Amino acid sequence: MNRILVGIPTLNEAKNVEPMINRLLKVPLPMDLIFVDDQSDDGTSETLDRLALIHRGLTVLHRPRGGGIGSAHLEIIRYAYEHNYETLVTMDCDFSHQPEDIPRLFAVSEPCPLVVGSRFLNTESLSDWNISRKFLTHFGHWLTRNLLQLPMDATGAFRLYRLGMIPRDVWGQVTSSGYAFFFESLVTLKRVGILCSEISIHLPKRVYGESKLNFIQALRSLMVLTRLYLYPQMSNTSKNNAEGWDEYWKAGKSNGRNWYAILASFYRQAFIVSRLERLLCRHFQRGDHLYHVGCGGGEVDARAVRFFNIVGVDISPEARRLYSRNHPTTKVREGNILDAPLFPPLVGIYSLGLVEHFSHQDIVKVLQNMRRSLHPEGKAIIFWPYRNAPSVYFLRLASWIRGWLGIHEPLHPPEPSLLKSRAEAQRLVAQAGWEILEYDFSPRDLWIQAAIVLRPAGPHVI
Repeated sequence: MNRILVGIPTLNEAKNVEPMINRLLKVPLPMDLIFVDDQSDDGTSETLDRLALIHRGLTVLHRPRGGGIGSAHLEIIRYAYEHNYETLVTMDCDFSHQPEDIPRLFAVSEPCPLVVGSRFLNTESLSDWNISRKFLTHFGHWLTRNLLQLPMDATGAFRLYRLGMIPRDVWGQVTSSGYAFFFESLVTLKRVGILCSEISIHLPKRVYGESKLNFIQALRSLMVLTRLYLYPQMSNTSKNNAEGWDEYWKAGKSNGRNWYAILASFYRQAFIVSRLERLLCRHFQRGDHLYHVGCGGGEVDARAVRFFNIVGVDISPEARRLYSRNHPTTKVREGNILDAPLFPPLVGIYSLGLVEHFSHQDIVKVLQNMRRSLHPEGKAIIFWPYRNAPSVYFLRLASWIRGWLGIHEPLHPPEPSLLKSRAEAQRLVAQAGWEILEYDFSPRDLWIQAAIVLRPAGPHVI
């Protein structure tokens, strides 16, 4: 049987969720439902939890506020793959998308990996909307059609994905957490040859609430669209896996990126080595055994290996080769902290430049596995780059210049979760069972990374 999942992000949809679920349950298809709620403060979360106790096929995921609608869709997609659904349908909760249209997504003439509900196939699709909303919607469609060469409705959420026909690792190339997710995902799928069909849908007036798209989010979407237009081949083509990290650690051998490898090496040695040493010496005893996950080439451990017994861990063979060359007497091994904890448990674990490459959901998994890799009273140290760090703007400018010169090789794997604030870090580490013992964001490394020391917040998880 074709297992179908319907995924819906919510933010303050208390008046909509129950009637939406009631109508979805009447659709004559065997569907499970998942709602991803971003800490609604109008009772949406409580309503969903109550309904989940009643309806067996309803799952609710709760996230901190501010994750973004794009990251919510990525979490729904990840959940669908992990739970072996063959088909995923995504839609909004404000009844701009009609549950009764879902069977029509399945009724395209030939099975297609992707089917999109389009507002532009029928001139009457937006007849109930006011002039300003019509203008903005048609203008967005004009931009994606003419600049990104996406003929379909590229900014809508009403979609059907046949997951068995779409490689899962493709989604690792999509990094937009906001509304730009919708067109960036279509650009990414188009680039790997995924075909798309459309059905016409009619969008009535919004039943309750108002659009969550504000000026800042619209501006960010425009920036992503501009980047995709200017550099169509370079956008997020580097992968967050062993292959992608091998390419990163081979930057010194690439004529197009050797300057980046030199600057990165200088920064590590000039700013990170001493900062890491001070933190480790303050929170651990000389001779303690520590894991360094995502150890890379080991330049940042230049002083730490003198005082501690470090075990380097990395998924990249090239990184492990460099680490062994730089520290021939230090242990280094293959491992992926996202997939499983490390064994045996040690007294400490640390990472630099790791968590920003994962979604918020995966960051929680990484931190949970870090905790399971430690003794009950162990500590963790993470260096988390800031979203508005000077280095971010410098690399954006460098990427723009490289694109202008016709160089489209990415400098590093995607960074979808650059840190926004201490409050964001606090929410995520708390979900993983940690509490912040020390938080330092200062000119010590040119305001680029927050150094965060964590300790278990409760009973140790086995």
